Amino acid sequence: MSALPDRHSGDYFELMPVALWEEDLSALKLIMAAWRREGIEDLEAYLAAHPDEVKRCAHSIKILRVNQSALDMLGRKPLRS
Repeated sequence: MSALPDRHSGDYFELMPVALWEEDLSALKLIMAAWRREGIEDLEAYLAAHPDEVKRCAHSIKILRVNQSALDMLGRKPLRS
């Protein structure tokens, strides 16, 4: 049985030929849990009536890292020179 590198070693993440993003959605989860506690059931209607909440959700997402394929897709410079 071979041991795989841990998720932060970067070996597989960096070498994948597809764009990969590692994101932290924990703050978004807290926002949505609060809405559930408040009794919001129709998310589409709620967000249509509160477009500022869409921005709040988007800003709550933290991008932890991206691989070179993602940068290439966006036309950005390499991670390492």
